[in-house]
Amino acid sequence: MTIKKNFHLLTVLVLFVVLISTVSSCRKEGLYTGNDAILSFSADTLMFDTVFTTVGTVTRNFRIENTSNKTLVLDINLQNLDGLGTFRINIDGTSGTAFKNIEIPANDYIYAFAEATIDYGNTNNPFIIADAIEYKYNNTIQNSYLQAWGQDAYFHSGVIYSQDVVWINDKPHVIVRDTFFGGFGVDTFSSLTIEPGCQIYTTFGAGLYVEGELNIGLAGNQEQVTFQSDRIETLQNGVGFDDKAGLWTGIVLFSGSKAEIYNTSINQATVGIQGRLHTSINVLIDNTSRPEILLDKVEIKNSSQNAFIAINCKSSVTNSLFYASGSQTVAIALGGEATFDNCTIYNNGTSGSDASEAIILSNFAQTSIGEGGLNHLDKADFTNTIIHGSAEEKLAFSTDNQVDFNYSFTNCLLKTQLESEGGFTDCLFNQDPKFEDTSEDNFHLKDTSPCINAGTDNGILVDIYFTPRGNFDIGAVAY
Repeated sequence: MTIKKNFHLLTVLVLFVVLISTVSSCRKEGLYTGNDAILSFSADTLMFDTVFTTVGTVTRNFRIENTSNKTLVLDINLQNLDGLGTFRINIDGTSGTAFKNIEIPANDYIYAFAEATIDYGNTNNPFIIADAIEYKYNNTIQNSYLQAWGQDAYFHSGVIYSQDVVWINDKPHVIVRDTFFGGFGVDTFSSLTIEPGCQIYTTFGAGLYVEGELNIGLAGNQEQVTFQSDRIETLQNGVGFDDKAGLWTGIVLFSGSKAEIYNTSINQATVGIQGRLHTSINVLIDNTSRPEILLDKVEIKNSSQNAFIAINCKSSVTNSLFYASGSQTVAIALGGEATFDNCTIYNNGTSGSDASEAIILSNFAQTSIGEGGLNHLDKADFTNTIIHGSAEEKLAFSTDNQVDFNYSFTNCLLKTQLESEGGFTDCLFNQDPKFEDTSEDNFHLKDTSPCINAGTDNGILVDIYFTPRGNFDIGAVAY
């Protein structure tokens, strides 16, 4: 019993000593009562790149640091200098605009979070919105700052019926996915014309869906149309969204639709352009309703699946560049017709994915509900085209002998082991095309490229960048 009592008494004494020590420590630290500017910030000014009116930014954060050896108690207030409530802040887990008696321990810090939504009137020019956060303690005031670049834009959602709509290029266009529709739709008896020079941005998961007619850009016009995600900021860790795949759906063309697309760049989609979308195989094998697709000087990059897929379509593609995709870069499926002249189809995969084939040709397909079907591949003709990438095999044939499978490759550079299959005329096999730098999206040909002057005269006199073709080179980019 004596031992137990002594042990209990010892425990009480130890706890008492610890308590006294803790209290003594707190009293020694105390509260900061001075008037020096002791706060430090991991970012004096928190920057937000271009964001669109009414669309919120990503959330950024910074640290508010107490550099003294005493606890600091302060008030924090968002100033709302523009009077519009552009910015929102959160201090150490609590949202608001005014925060009282916030404690920061000695030589410690708390986190502040901020985001912005801009609605600054109808202006076509970029503008800057600035705000300040005030930190008040004792008789001292310090500030940190928030700054965002914003720009007004046209916003589009829903479906147009029996209309001919034109998007002009005076300010950006934003396609919005809402609770009623997954983007912007063009019905069977409508058309959408997008002028040269338009900048199209899409919210996450949104897409452009076309049953009628789609006209993008203008033949011979050098003002490029661009499609990309509306996430155009740089994250606080320095990582941007430029090469992030699958941030929006892409352009989807349904049965009976027509599309002419000139001098256009499509970035960050799930599928850049998808010709024909339906769950019924009977609809997909209907040759009378083949979507008609013309692409001239089109660049499609950073697609999480395909850059371009044509399911029983009639496609004509010239001077176009397809690269960086999570699945086959170009897929011609369930037959149809396709011609490719002076194109570059290159696949080294996207971030987090393996590099699949650059192109696959098929005369059969299976729908998402497991229904399969066959259809004639009337033609798939490739001239002066580069098909290459990082994997060993960049060309795939998926055939069924019950229906036609017609293809030809003329004066192309191909990375493939399918030479014995036939259908190749004056082609270069398994040679390095010697691009300048694919890691920098530079597909110009080096001086030593085997593609120089190795093409055939197909009447195409300029390249994807409107550079005159002095020789008939292979690929979208002339030497």
